Amino acid sequence: MYEYIYGTILAVISIGIGIHLWRKRSSLRRLHGMSVCEKNELIDTLTEPFGYRYVPEWDVFSSRVDAWQKQFGYGAIYDWAASYFNMVLETLPVYFDYDGRTWLIQIWKGQYGICTGCEVGIYHADRIVAEKEREITIFHAADETEMLPISTELRWEGTLVAFRRERHWWLTIFDVGTFSQPEQLSLKISIRFPDPEMQDAFYRGLLEQGVDWNDIYTRFCTVYFSVPDGTVTLSRWKRMQSALAQRMNRFNCKLFNFVTRSCTGSRDRVLYLHFYFPFACRHILRFRHVPGKRR
Repeated sequence: MYEYIYGTILAVISIGIGIHLWRKRSSLRRLHGMSVCEKNELIDTLTEPFGYRYVPEWDVFSSRVDAWQKQFGYGAIYDWAASYFNMVLETLPVYFDYDGRTWLIQIWKGQYGICTGCEVGIYHADRIVAEKEREITIFHAADETEMLPISTELRWEGTLVAFRRERHWWLTIFDVGTFSQPEQLSLKISIRFPDPEMQDAFYRGLLEQGVDWNDIYTRFCTVYFSVPDGTVTLSRWKRMQSALAQRMNRFNCKLFNFVTRSCTGSRDRVLYLHFYFPFACRHILRFRHVPGKRR
């Protein structure tokens, strides 16, 4: 009787191992049989429904101009809920009044699940918002005519991760499989404004948020600045929650890199996971989750 049970268990384990090895080899053969163009086309097809695209020159992912996240705008509650989705971020909200409305240029850097990354978002209200109302207001994303030329340079302990320049409402960089603490990241940004009035209003907003004037440079309606560290003060509970999230993020990064160790580069690793374990791939491609929205 026991020999039959043990034999059945061993047979099931053997079949499982066999299926695992077959799926792994099949996925690798399929991946290695694709050209670079085919890989880029497939990765963009996979990421488009999630609002992102692949950037080959830096081997990172970035948000699309037509990303579905645009319809949700931005509210401070999104960042409050971030750690519940394993996002541990430092943020710099820059508010300023211009053209009869309160604008918000929101900046993030940190860990997004198994991705290290950063974001620069451009939003505005429909009116002038009092300072006490800012954190309870949902700001609308800038429309096509209001988007601004943005450049971002993200570094991890001094090593360049990626540089992006684009006219956008939400410019992002996401490096899959890399783990970091927010304070290990440095971020340099430039934003070109349509006129000196908007440039000066943003400049004053940076100073109000504690950015040192020595870290800001203006030229021809463009503001260049470095994002300071420690831009978020967390409660004791939030610190504990963020620490737990980071422990999970570190483990998941190691697991992702172990499972995809036969591949090099973010694109090939994600495609391999798509062939081998589609559900995990779809989960990874939700780089930035909007609370209340499921994809």
